[in-house]
Amino acid sequence: MLVLDDLLSTGGTLRALTDALDDIGAEIADVVVVIRKVGPDSEMDESPHGVTALVDVEVADGEVTVVDEYR
Repeated sequence: MLVLDDLLSTGGTLRALTDALDDIGAEIADVVVVIRKVGPDSEMDESPHGVTALVDVEVADGEVTVVDEYR
């Protein structure tokens, strides 16, 4: 199964979803997000599933800066 999400901020919702899928025995092949907000620890940091992001951004003082992009 591919889990696809638009935005990863704190990781709480995505972690709850992957945990629920694990609980029912789903085989998660990959977790992909379009935009990942980098910063303090994400709840996905402790997940057994890695996250691939198309774009990493930082948000500071109302400004959004792209810090990395998938190539």
